[in-house]
Amino acid sequence: MFTAGAVFLSAWLPFNNGLRPEPLIALGVLVTWVLVERSIALGRLAPAAVAIIVATLTATLAPQGLIALAPLLTGARAIAQRIRRRRATDGLLAPLAVLAAALSLITVVVFRDQTLATVAESARIKYKVGPTIAWYQDFLRYYFLTVESNVEGSMSRRFAVLVLLFCLFGVLFVLLRRGRVAGLASGPAWRLIGTTAVGLLLLTFTPTKWAVQFGAFAGLAGVLGAVTAFTFARIGLHSRRNLTLYVTALLFVLAWATSGINGWFYVGNYGVPWYDIQPVIASHPVTSMFLTLSILTGLLAAWYHFRMDYAGHTEVKDNRRNRILASTPLLVVAVIMVAGEVGSMAKAAVFRYPLYTTAKANLTALSTGLSSCAMADDVLAEPDPNAGMLQPVPGQAFGPDGPLGGISPVGFKPEGVGEDLKSDPVVSKPGLVNSDASPNKPNAAITDSAGTAGGKGPVGINGSHAALPFGLDPARTPVMGSYGENNLAATATSAWYQLPPRSPDRPLVVVSAAGAIWSYKEDGDFIYGQSLKLQWGVTGPDGRIQPLGQVFPIDIGPQPAWRNLRFPLAWAPPEADVARIVAYDPNLSPEQWFAFTPPRVPVLESLQRLIGSATPVLMDIATAANFPCQRPFSEHLGIAELPQYRILPDHKQTAASSNLWQSSSTGGPFLFTQALLRTSTIATYLRGDWYRDWGSVEQYHRLVPADQAPDAVVEEGVITVPGWGRPGPIRALP
Repeated sequence: MFTAGAVFLSAWLPFNNGLRPEPLIALGVLVTWVLVERSIALGRLAPAAVAIIVATLTATLAPQGLIALAPLLTGARAIAQRIRRRRATDGLLAPLAVLAAALSLITVVVFRDQTLATVAESARIKYKVGPTIAWYQDFLRYYFLTVESNVEGSMSRRFAVLVLLFCLFGVLFVLLRRGRVAGLASGPAWRLIGTTAVGLLLLTFTPTKWAVQFGAFAGLAGVLGAVTAFTFARIGLHSRRNLTLYVTALLFVLAWATSGINGWFYVGNYGVPWYDIQPVIASHPVTSMFLTLSILTGLLAAWYHFRMDYAGHTEVKDNRRNRILASTPLLVVAVIMVAGEVGSMAKAAVFRYPLYTTAKANLTALSTGLSSCAMADDVLAEPDPNAGMLQPVPGQAFGPDGPLGGISPVGFKPEGVGEDLKSDPVVSKPGLVNSDASPNKPNAAITDSAGTAGGKGPVGINGSHAALPFGLDPARTPVMGSYGENNLAATATSAWYQLPPRSPDRPLVVVSAAGAIWSYKEDGDFIYGQSLKLQWGVTGPDGRIQPLGQVFPIDIGPQPAWRNLRFPLAWAPPEADVARIVAYDPNLSPEQWFAFTPPRVPVLESLQRLIGSATPVLMDIATAANFPCQRPFSEHLGIAELPQYRILPDHKQTAASSNLWQSSSTGGPFLFTQALLRTSTIATYLRGDWYRDWGSVEQYHRLVPADQAPDAVVEEGVITVPGWGRPGPIRALP
């Protein structure tokens, strides 16, 4: 029982911890299997009829729900034998009518609000648009589990599938070799093996091959784990060699599993150890440790094997202690993996507190009576970036370029901003879930937040023509840059800017900048670029300013697009009341330049307060579960409500997934947002976690004002048509 629970958790946690259909499918498959076994054991048809209802309902949840039919297929022979034995008394019509009635319920569910033609057209257009992969390429699903540095191939997901396959083939091998195991009912065991095998076969017919679909086998994995533990405990008592081989195989499974990263989807990675590398303990890979143990136990098994020729007797004494020891290897291995998963999440929650984690959001929701709004409470936004712009200290001297250029800038000028600021392509590994990329090769895509990729804009206050991001007003925001200066080292020191009094809602000094800028990551690694520093200062009694220390920015990227450099005021000396920008670009390479705007200390407010719960929002699939209080835009009678905001995940996730599945070419929501709306990016930050690229928020602006846009003309009514009739096919781009 404990082994079943541990194996079940090891399969459930990595796949079924979200809002996908796999948890419901796993439940449906398990309930169907139990009902089929109950029907066979009792010799009654009622459980079989209920099993048919559960299986067909499960099959409608998603394509992978087809595996719910596996228990029916493997148990059909035994049920048919029962009907045949009772034919003399019950006849054939009555039992078959019961089963047919149960099966017919699916027609009520499927066709309650749609016709045969619409169901067929829906299936056609899904296969036409994709992503679809042929059934004979189902091996890609297993290949995705082996891709390095990919969440689909994380150690927890690898372990879940490897243990499922190990239990399946392990029990199959024992039953084929021995025929039966004392204390194990052969019929249910064989049907369990058949259910799992047929389920894996049915899984090949799903149009997508994402590894997350293995979550539908979580329930069967737990049952198989219990049967495996019992079976190998029995044969382990008969042979030390067999027991040692069993342990060897389990250690090899652990070694193979821990060769993957401890990665989780999107915000699940926050604070988790080894989220992007193989687990390491004391500078040694954990996978190597388990592989070494596997080799040692394998050698021990070989020694037991050759010893059998002269020892004659290798049985283990059949007592309670040895029975427990023989039945625990799988339990221990599963507990190790579950403890690693839960422990890494607990570590992230404890060591990052009060910074945002999934665990913190869940605990806050429980402690506040579900009134919290998860990530929307911790994402801080600038409602008006221009209001936080710092003002230069009065009485300073500066040149014709204004306070931002200082007295005599060299190489930095208002027009020193490149026009094309597109960031470098993001390369994602094959097998990324919720992506329409190639399944068998890396995918490269370019994406930048709206308004950050450069271009020309209105003439600014100091003569710059650069298009400014984040809602900055060119009439109030000067720009200085070193683009095009390829003859001498560029340098500039701005005038001093007055810092406001410290307050919790103004934790950052922010500088909007573009180009290649030197910065350090949270772990100490550096990002190459040129030097832009913020220098603190303090005003003396005589009005003179005493310079203090200089700090590099926090830069989450991507280069060279516009982004907001962060200088936490917690870094400033307590006495600092002014700050200035110190820029130095000695690199004459055309790619090594940067531009910057004046510093600002914006008043930040939570995204929940900015957007609220009534505003229509386009939420990407990665972010939706983390913003439960935001309202997705509605759709009624084929007419979509225009969203006012879009919430995106981090830069890499947006390029690899969001911008593909939402694209206009495949009928996604970009089809109307890009045609009817103009987009700008709101500056946002994750509370206290200034190094984090949590994602971004874009605001939509109507190209045609709402009071000038014509209302859609919709004709509503009821007509009667044949269920197989349709006015025409849905158009899909080739």
